[in-house]
Amino acid sequence: MWFVYVIGSSILWALMGLIYRKGALDMKTNEKYVPFKFSIAAGVVCVPIVAIYLLIREEDFSIWESFVRFYPFTLYSFFNVAVCTLSFVGNMYNEASVESPLENLDGFGLVLLSLAFVFFGKAESVWEVLTPRIIVGLVSITVGFLLLAAIREKEAQLAQSGKKKHFWQAGAGALIVPLVYAFMEAGETVVTGLAVDKTYGYELPEGDAIIIFGSVYVLLTVVMWLFLLFKEKRPYNPFAKGRRLMLLASTCDNIGIVLYYFAMAINSVVTDGSLAAYPVLTMILGHIFLKEKLSWKQYVCLALVIAGAVLIGLEMA
Repeated sequence: MWFVYVIGSSILWALMGLIYRKGALDMKTNEKYVPFKFSIAAGVVCVPIVAIYLLIREEDFSIWESFVRFYPFTLYSFFNVAVCTLSFVGNMYNEASVESPLENLDGFGLVLLSLAFVFFGKAESVWEVLTPRIIVGLVSITVGFLLLAAIREKEAQLAQSGKKKHFWQAGAGALIVPLVYAFMEAGETVVTGLAVDKTYGYELPEGDAIIIFGSVYVLLTVVMWLFLLFKEKRPYNPFAKGRRLMLLASTCDNIGIVLYYFAMAINSVVTDGSLAAYPVLTMILGHIFLKEKLSWKQYVCLALVIAGAVLIGLEMA
């Protein structure tokens, strides 16, 4: 089942990146508070997911046993929603082929997670978790991502020569948000791995993790909706025509998160490393459906990413 969860998450998140980008392209150029509107769509989708898990849970849900007992996961969920909202700025100004890889510079989070397992006495040494094959795979993935970022940055500068662009579109500015998101995701890897991993973590039930994160997202969605009501002087309708792509992307995102939690419960280190390959699919789909162009140098970087993902997959097998 682990393989099914990882493949499912990879496909859904690749589609998510593609659809979010298409939704951003369809937005009016002068529209304000777009990241909040993207995030509200994600919160709306969380409502039925949380409701389903509350209904299928075998025993009554206990706030004490979940929200309070696993308070680091609860608190980080608030932070994670804020970071996710920030990440939508990148979808507005970066191609899906750029945004997806930069947001997923996996390797940082896995090293931190391994150190956390050792610190909390869940593993005797880092090498118990990070095997040589996984390390080589992570290095290959990380180098591929970093080279890809450098190439895209150089190509963007050449393309923008003589043109005045918005800060987020120009040079390094376009990389800031996804890079910040990548580092914040490293923290999410540590918190989620410690919470749900059944081998090295504290065994928070996957369904409870989904309920906690989804509930936090719904709560902050209400706050964002009220903010838009105050700023725009009219209620924001996430179901309006022209907003449905956001809901579709958010559906892919949240179902991917559900599968991600189940995979993390089985093996958090290998799961996060294996999911690092899904931006490859995003780039391919972006090239096909959004006509985003890839150079031969970018394909070399993709080869490094794929090689790293294969190594990690072989270790899992």
